[in-house]
Amino acid sequence: MKIKKLLAVSLLLVFSISCKKESNSTNLVVSKLIGKNWRSIEYSIDGTSQIQWCGSTLKHRYYEGGKYERTIGRVVRGCLSEYNEGDIIESTYKISTDNKWLIFNTEAPTSRDSFEIISLTEDRLTTKQSIFESDVWLYLEETFIVVD
Repeated sequence: MKIKKLLAVSLLLVFSISCKKESNSTNLVVSKLIGKNWRSIEYSIDGTSQIQWCGSTLKHRYYEGGKYERTIGRVVRGCLSEYNEGDIIESTYKISTDNKWLIFNTEAPTSRDSFEIISLTEDRLTTKQSIFESDVWLYLEETFIVVD
């Protein structure tokens, strides 16, 4: 009987520690994102670096609690926008429970709203996105740095 109790307590302890670790690691991911302005510095499609891309002048800002803001920068030649420079678009985001995905449009996300977190430090974020478009899969990779 003592062995069963010891085993049960051990399993419960291991389970509670693993759950706490997951929660702490999610908080760590969020703490690295929030309160900073992020700007895209590299963008590739299917491994081919792009010289110019429409999102290169946007600033992204994450807040605790899932609020996200995108500030419009100057419009890059060839890109259409219904917004003006300086406009702020609000949205929401969440981090997946396994801390591997940054997900926008949290109500009904699609592949366009889901970004795999390849790496994240205090001042650099690299994401990868897979989008099915025109009967072809596109693989987009983007790197962001912290700016002013």
